[in-house]
Amino acid sequence: MRDIKFRVWNKTAEVMIKDVLDLDCGTAEVLMQYTGLKDKNGVEIYEGDVITYQEEPQKMQAKVVWKNGGFVFVYEDGTENITSESWYAPMDVEITEVIGNIYENPELLKEQA
Repeated sequence: MRDIKFRVWNKTAEVMIKDVLDLDCGTAEVLMQYTGLKDKNGVEIYEGDVITYQEEPQKMQAKVVWKNGGFVFVYEDGTENITSESWYAPMDVEITEVIGNIYENPELLKEQA
């Protein structure tokens, strides 16, 4: 059983609000759900986070999205520039690290292109 938690990005104030209890978000806010997982450093992983993912022989960068009833990594393969998806599994978390999120650190996504 996992904790059901949310955080909110307020577009107007450009601020992340953590530990949201009231889920009545306005149009100026983006709701993100906690995956129930933590990265290798114990940081909670939320939808919208950007993580690094060590998959030998390279280290890849991915964003966390909700798709088809589960959280997935969506990343660009640096050598082939092909979008791929990898379902979260407990073993994946041991090699991930949250490096930011798509709202506070949009430049991280530009590095993927």
